[in-house]
Amino acid sequence: MSARRTSAHPAVAARRRKVERSQERRRRSWLLGAMVVAIALLGAWFLVTGPLLAVDSVAVSGYDRPDRAELEAALAVAAASGTAIRPPAAEIREAAEAFPWVESVRVSRDLPRGVSVRITAAEPVAIVRSPDRPPLLVDDRGRVLERAASASGLPSIRLVKPAPEPGGQLTRGATAAIGFLSATRPELAARVRGLGVRGGQLQGTLADGPKLRLGAPDRLVAKGAAFAALLDHLSADEEAQATYIDLSVPERPAVGGIPLAPPADDDGLE
Repeated sequence: MSARRTSAHPAVAARRRKVERSQERRRRSWLLGAMVVAIALLGAWFLVTGPLLAVDSVAVSGYDRPDRAELEAALAVAAASGTAIRPPAAEIREAAEAFPWVESVRVSRDLPRGVSVRITAAEPVAIVRSPDRPPLLVDDRGRVLERAASASGLPSIRLVKPAPEPGGQLTRGATAAIGFLSATRPELAARVRGLGVRGGQLQGTLADGPKLRLGAPDRLVAKGAAFAALLDHLSADEEAQATYIDLSVPERPAVGGIPLAPPADDDGLE
């Protein structure tokens, strides 16, 4: 006996067709929504990264060195790798910091299609003298800036080896000398000459004055403060008589060549 196929009740079949049509409408709605989102994301990506918002100007401030035009050109090339909405700050900083006189960089948007770059220029703190090199200016990071003018009014650092070219970094010992100069008052630091590490000891001289013995290149802030305090208490005659100032132990500074003061009156006691 063959199996008999029975047809669905008309109401059930109608219900099934209605459900299938509803599911098909939902699938179409979902696909349409997904297409709209994809197009919106693609449009946003194109807007952020595409040519419509490509950087067309770089405004540089805080930098007035003779090589400003070269700096602006380098920053324009770096900025072209991004957009005004998403400026390539890292690339711009890297391009700017290749110039020795640039100390720090701040990048911001300058809408609608520009980028603003605020430069903090370096300040020279000392002159470096070394074999086979002209005198060079350095900043407080120990970075070589450029050749020094003959009369700059800055303290000097002496190196036993040739200094690096502009843009280069001084050695640790030379940087320690800068640390000492930065730790004392500017008018006193300006009097220091030939400061450098020799035999593991930081040494120099005071202009028209005694030698400086600063000991190991450490505790530079304390030694800078002791240096200022000591000079404040020395008279001009005492400074002229002194043969050396020793700040190896900043809590116990020593001055050579000055006669000891006579002992205080003991009220006649024997």
